[in-house]
Amino acid sequence: MTKVARYIKNVRKQSISMGPTEERGAALWVGYDLDGVDGDLSHLGLIKVDDEEAARRGVTVFREIDLETLMKGC
Repeated sequence: MTKVARYIKNVRKQSISMGPTEERGAALWVGYDLDGVDGDLSHLGLIKVDDEEAARRGVTVFREIDLETLMKGC
């Protein structure tokens, strides 16, 4: 069995408009379960987290994906 680590990535760092009000600098975090990876991936914009840290940032669902497939989509 290979090790699976949880990572999150901020995919929106700019201002967004939501209806009649605007939210400036709202973050949109995406969660990934990366199989066979357990290192520092901050150079790719990925932050390794535990469930508590992910919840603090509003991430409750993680997509299972391998690193190679994830990097093809970037």
